[in-house]
Amino acid sequence: MMKILFRILVAFSILLIGLFVTAQVIVNRPFFREKITHVIAEKLNREVTLSGLGLSFFPNLGLNLKGFTIQEKDGKSSFLSLENLQIQAKILPLLKKKVVVSEIVLSTPKVNVVKDAQGNFNFSDLVSASSTPPKVADVPSPAVSSGGAPNLDIHSIQVSRAEFSYTDHSSEPSGAFKIAGLDVDIEHFSLDQPITIKLSCDLGSRSKFSVKGEVGPLNAGMEKGEANVEVALENLNSSDLSLFMGKGKEALHFEDLSIQGSLKGSLAKGIAGDLALSLKPSSSQTLDLKVKLEANTLDDVVIQEMNLKTGASDLSLHGQFQNFFSALNKSEKLPKFQLDLSSSQLNADDFAFAKGASTESQAPQPSAPSVQASTSVSQKGLENPLRTHSLFQNTQGSFSAQLKKVKVQGNEFNDIQVKARLQGGILSIETAELQAYDGKVKSAGEVNFQAQKIGYDLNFDVQGVELAKVSSANTGEEKIEGTLMGHGAFKAVGYARPDLERNLSGNALLEVKEGKILGNDIKSEVLMKMDNPILMQFLPGLSAMRDEAQQSPKKETPFHDFAVDLVVANGKAHLQKMTLHTEDFRFRANGVVDFALQANLEAHVVFSKELTEKMTRGQDLSNKLPYEDGGLHIPVKITGPLTKPRVMPDLATLISALTRGQLSDKVGGLLGGQKGGSNPLGQILGGQKSSSSGTSSNSGSSNTLGKIFGGGSQDQGGSEGGEENNSSSKLPFKLF
Repeated sequence: MMKILFRILVAFSILLIGLFVTAQVIVNRPFFREKITHVIAEKLNREVTLSGLGLSFFPNLGLNLKGFTIQEKDGKSSFLSLENLQIQAKILPLLKKKVVVSEIVLSTPKVNVVKDAQGNFNFSDLVSASSTPPKVADVPSPAVSSGGAPNLDIHSIQVSRAEFSYTDHSSEPSGAFKIAGLDVDIEHFSLDQPITIKLSCDLGSRSKFSVKGEVGPLNAGMEKGEANVEVALENLNSSDLSLFMGKGKEALHFEDLSIQGSLKGSLAKGIAGDLALSLKPSSSQTLDLKVKLEANTLDDVVIQEMNLKTGASDLSLHGQFQNFFSALNKSEKLPKFQLDLSSSQLNADDFAFAKGASTESQAPQPSAPSVQASTSVSQKGLENPLRTHSLFQNTQGSFSAQLKKVKVQGNEFNDIQVKARLQGGILSIETAELQAYDGKVKSAGEVNFQAQKIGYDLNFDVQGVELAKVSSANTGEEKIEGTLMGHGAFKAVGYARPDLERNLSGNALLEVKEGKILGNDIKSEVLMKMDNPILMQFLPGLSAMRDEAQQSPKKETPFHDFAVDLVVANGKAHLQKMTLHTEDFRFRANGVVDFALQANLEAHVVFSKELTEKMTRGQDLSNKLPYEDGGLHIPVKITGPLTKPRVMPDLATLISALTRGQLSDKVGGLLGGQKGGSNPLGQILGGQKSSSSGTSSNSGSSNTLGKIFGGGSQDQGGSEGGEENNSSSKLPFKLF
């Protein structure tokens, strides 16, 4: 009986081996290979070639493909190709519902993706050709074992010399990206065991990328699955990524980027990661960043170290984030954070990463002030995007910063300290202070993120700031000297400039003691503009003082006190009071200046007693000219842009002062005139000319007062004894 059973088994084995051998011989014959390529080509509507096909059944199941290609639609080049594919799987484990693959080897696979000028990919026809879904009845249900996921074990997966290229003709200019020399080595690919992986490739022109380490097991999920992985990127150039940068490729230009990082642990046991990044925006610039993180869970992330260095600048950050992951999943846990920022030195020039930028600090060049204003901002763009965000509204945390030295375009700020706290959508700035220009600036207040638009409520205090250093740092030259003191408080809503300008409100009081306005001798400029017959007539010493001022080399205006008291409301700064006190005159003004720096001010210049006596040669002319505290008083109107204001006397006040009361013998009878004679005051005030009949005529007359103060011009016909108009059409003497 046993002999019969043994003979049956032997016969069955021989039959089975014969079937395997017969199938292997049939499959390996050329006609079978040609039949397969014909079916694939007909399905894809592409030319398909296969130079070799091998199939083995014993002792292992094996598949071997050689020289497989799918051509482009025009047949001129290949879309996909591979040199060799080998798969070996064991037979006996299949009987135990276990898939054991000895090896998968893929040699020189290449994929070439192209987007044409119309935005169509070179595989679009392949997708449409294979997109017809099978009937529901034709789709076999996957066999699911009682044990859950199938037991899969792949001893080795090897990919060598793989290549991927992408060319985009739809952009201007056309661009290309290439991954070459891709080698992948995976050992022990299994669902229930850690997987060992090694990967390396070339990116772009000269960059190299690599990954190595262990991950898994895969069936443990994200929380229990562990990782011990190292990643490296070397010598990446921004030109290699220009195809994906779009319009930002110039702003994101860099010569070299290298990264090294590692990740160890699991979410269940805790994760530790570190990153070292080196960026060269240009050949003369380098930025180094080092980061170390720890996460006990996704809801507890600790920044152990974050150090940034570039040029002479350094920046360090550490802190902790809690419950953010749960908050994103709508948990009731409140997200919290705590961040501390510190630096020994920061220089804005070190962060000037524009193409071709130099790290050398350059002194700012003086330039004409520029004012730009725009009100065409959509209401939607001004809304607070954080107002309804529950994550932000419920976040609470604290922030502190200690920066020893910060340089920004020639300005240097020292010992910056900031402490702030966020809770319920309100950022409370407990203190913010810094030292600059030999003085100190402090601020505190709140930023409210709860409203429809972001709101600000801030106050400030300035003590001992030297304006000469402020001016030199920002204009390249000293324009004003003195020590600035002041304080103020402001409120605003919004974060776009036009919105802030419309809603800004507050007040400020600023004062400068014992200073100088450099480059301008205001007294001399005022005297040089007082070149008219009326003033010469009433001020006999004016001519000599003008000559003296013209020859004076002095180009500065020392002052004892300069103060500004302003209130901001309705998009304008209302100057409640602005005063300037010097040895020779006092200046005061009040009025409105808008945010486009357009002024409308009422001002007054009052000369000192000494200067007034010198002009009048000791005469008391207070009954003929406006005086204030014993000095000559000139009311002035200031209008137009502050960068180039129009400064003109108040004509009505001057004329009223000149015509009131009893005038001296020099102007006696001028108001009524003489019969048959001329009317000098009429000529001066009204531009009349005496005719031969003794009547006044307006033709051919000169408006002397208009020429002096308002811009009247002499008529072409002239007037008898008419003087040449050598005065300006207005009185634009420069105050600052």
